[in-house]
Amino acid sequence: MPVVAWSSVLVRIRVLVVPAPCSISAVEPPPGPSPELARLAVARPLLPDAEAIAPYLQRIDAQRWYSNFGPLVTAFEARLASRHGPGVRTVTAANATQILALALKLLAPRPGALCALPSWTFVATAHAVIQAGLRPWFLDVDPDTWMLDPEATAKAIRLAPGEVAAVVPVAPFGRPIDGAGWRAFRDRTGVPVLVDAAAAFDAAALDPEAWADLPAAVSLHATKTLGVGEGGYLATTDSELADRLRQHTTFGFFGSREAAFPATNAKISEYAAAVGLAALDAWPHTRGRWMRAAQLVKIALSPLPQIRFQPGWGVDWVTSVCVVQTPEGAADRVVAALADAGIETRRWWGRGCHAEPAFADCARTALPVTERLAASTVGLPFAVDLGPAEIERIAAVLRHALHDQPAAGAAAPATRHPYAGSAYAEALVGADAVIDMPEWDACLVRRPLSGGHADATAPYPLACLAPQADLRQGLARLAGHGLVSLVVTPDPLSGPSPSAFTNAFEVARPFKTHFLIDPAKGGFAPTKHHRDRIRRAARRCKVDRISLAGHLPTWRGLYAQLVQRRAITGAADFSPAYFAMLAADPRMTAFAARTDGEIIGMTLWFEAAGVAYNHLTAVDERGYADGASYALYDAAIAHFEGRLINLGGGAGVGDGAGGLADFKCGFANGQITAWIFGAVLDPSAYAALNQGRAPTSFFPAYRAPSA
Repeated sequence: MPVVAWSSVLVRIRVLVVPAPCSISAVEPPPGPSPELARLAVARPLLPDAEAIAPYLQRIDAQRWYSNFGPLVTAFEARLASRHGPGVRTVTAANATQILALALKLLAPRPGALCALPSWTFVATAHAVIQAGLRPWFLDVDPDTWMLDPEATAKAIRLAPGEVAAVVPVAPFGRPIDGAGWRAFRDRTGVPVLVDAAAAFDAAALDPEAWADLPAAVSLHATKTLGVGEGGYLATTDSELADRLRQHTTFGFFGSREAAFPATNAKISEYAAAVGLAALDAWPHTRGRWMRAAQLVKIALSPLPQIRFQPGWGVDWVTSVCVVQTPEGAADRVVAALADAGIETRRWWGRGCHAEPAFADCARTALPVTERLAASTVGLPFAVDLGPAEIERIAAVLRHALHDQPAAGAAAPATRHPYAGSAYAEALVGADAVIDMPEWDACLVRRPLSGGHADATAPYPLACLAPQADLRQGLARLAGHGLVSLVVTPDPLSGPSPSAFTNAFEVARPFKTHFLIDPAKGGFAPTKHHRDRIRRAARRCKVDRISLAGHLPTWRGLYAQLVQRRAITGAADFSPAYFAMLAADPRMTAFAARTDGEIIGMTLWFEAAGVAYNHLTAVDERGYADGASYALYDAAIAHFEGRLINLGGGAGVGDGAGGLADFKCGFANGQITAWIFGAVLDPSAYAALNQGRAPTSFFPAYRAPSA
């Protein structure tokens, strides 16, 4: 199967529509067990089918080479290595536990020494340490990343209860590790580092430079995103390590039948490689399905701020499990409620390795974070083909189970605006830049500055805060996070009042006019100019409502023309992941204008809390000539008849005359001012960044266009 771009992957996936989540401001009755609903398993592995594997099986039949590093294993390892970048070699074995144990034995041949690892990991990691002849020493993890922190680990080993021969950082549930941090740790301390990347098949190859020079063990178990049934591999740039590991997996043989040292037999067969090669053929498509399933789950659970996902899950990286964090003390109740509804869950890592009888005698530090994670995390059902009805079934139970469990610092949970959700923000800027604000029931975006500073703003296009948002409390917490300033343009139709913002923020000024169609002021009545343009466009093109997911490549092509035509840069130059997220959101409505059957323009709209928001519109050259934008707006306005419609403002900063502002004004029957509000969170840093700059009314001043 040829490699296809992520954007085109979605075209090949059946369009899934998730029912709009119910409001949880009122408690719904508990969804009890239903006899017609099958039990929903926590995992539903899916390997390549017989048709996909058949060509490789035929090669095995023709060559009659079934094991001992045949041509399929050789090809499989080469293709795996190519995913990890230049200079990387891969060595396969019967499972990732064997890879960890044998690689540790080679990297740290000091029997009886300590091996530092997190207690917050699957028991296979600790078993492998013992098999390698080392003694597990359990350390606590960072509360935000759920991983060992390189700096904290360096401090801990100074007080270790013995010699530390190696460290095994774990990529939790597939999340990327801090590669640069661990390389610096290894170079500074001299302690070998072996990454347990069992669930990180995707993340380990996304950024080869981040993982470079760090040996990583990856699982190919049937439950992983890419599986062969049983198997695993080591990815490393150390050729000597790769050769020695290969020798240890095959009786100590290397180029002869002489057993050079005691070893084992941990080879994979040609049949396992056949499954793996077929899985790699389909990987671009499969990855898109995993990502889409994750995005649908995040959208369905977005009204529940009590549910926290791992940063980047389903946006920056994919994995085969969905592990969420619940409020303290709520996990057991969530598990019980889901079980009563016939929905299976899994506490994938139990209470931590330190709590397992097999490791009761192992050394450990204090583990408060591990214990909190063990008490608050739950593995929800997740599969590459998880459907919308199944997702809504899970969401309905969670809504009931958590109805009286607001997120820390938040008021009673309410459905977040599409622009306020973490899934939206992560798709826009990446998980690492997102700041969740439970006090405001919204998200912000961190922006880097010179000198290691950072400031914040709201995701494009508007800051959509809950009406009861505690503005001062949120600003205080942001100041404690080391941010220099915050600037937001709130939704003028929802959230706290402008006076509330003025009382909390030190900068307040009008930003631009938004054009409205307000049913309270009468029906849709465009200007004569616009009526004529609408009639003319209707003779030239036809508009219909479409699925954005089914037309993503077309939309991306139209928007790319707009970017080039308008020389768009910065926040509005959107990524494929952002458009994929829009397509997955059931609150998104798309319309297409066609001439002679060909799409010449599209417009995208969000609907939230009874308001329809014009989000983005793009047409090609023929669309401009045929006036497609007039026909598109006319069709969308008719579709949302009876609802308050926010057409947005003109292009750029302020109310420039002509152009887009005049176009929108011709449809509108009302206007409202959108304000910009700013707060200085670190006065000394703000002053330093503005030093030597000319006075300006722009906020923050150090980001003024002329600066």
